[in-house]
Amino acid sequence: MTNQVAISVVLPAFNEEKLIGRCLESLTNQDFSLPYEIIMVNNNSTDQTETIAKSFTQVKLITEVVQGVVQARQRGLIEAQADIVVSADCDCVYPPMWLTNLYRHFADSLVVAAGGPAIAETNPWWAHLIYKWGYRLVAFIYKKLGKVIYLGGYNFAFSKNVFLKSGGYKTYLDFGGDELEPLARLKKMGKVVFDIQAYIYVSTRRYRVGFIKWFFVHNLYYYFLNYALAKVFKKQIIKAKAVRNI
Repeated sequence: MTNQVAISVVLPAFNEEKLIGRCLESLTNQDFSLPYEIIMVNNNSTDQTETIAKSFTQVKLITEVVQGVVQARQRGLIEAQADIVVSADCDCVYPPMWLTNLYRHFADSLVVAAGGPAIAETNPWWAHLIYKWGYRLVAFIYKKLGKVIYLGGYNFAFSKNVFLKSGGYKTYLDFGGDELEPLARLKKMGKVVFDIQAYIYVSTRRYRVGFIKWFFVHNLYYYFLNYALAKVFKKQIIKAKAVRNI
């Protein structure tokens, strides 16, 4: 058994006291047989997030004072000891086999990234169906064409060396900057795998604002328009507020 860290899990956190405990519990109880580290990037939390994280001795706690999930992920990426970096989110729960299922794909030297689906909570029901059928579409396209059209920032493993060669995270991006843009670049640099066995469980808190507000405000405006404008102007134009409804 080597002492070299095989995987670095990067977990950005901003005011996550209600969900961070169950997330860290799942991450610290992985059945992964090699050494791995959990890096929680505290992004200016004002609640008990940091205190809860400190109760998990396996967690490496660092601070990023520049606000933004992509900025926090970039800080965690730089701090990571392993070449395989896995991005995670505080509102998720990770099954014991998760890291094992992701890591095995990197035995293929052509693989630069891997990820899997998310199973959403059943409240609201329509959010659960969006995840269910959305990831079925991703899996279908991957099976038929071998192309990965989406990986969520909560379930995204990649080679640190390869990603840094491409420039790392674009920190002027907000939503989409830790999934859509990195995926597009990594697909040009090697093989990307979608593994239905590497599933996770995700909160539907972002959807509890109601379908209309979610679709038009959080989805079209805060996510897609925000992402498109930032890509064009190379800076954040729309400031999206973090949703913490649970």
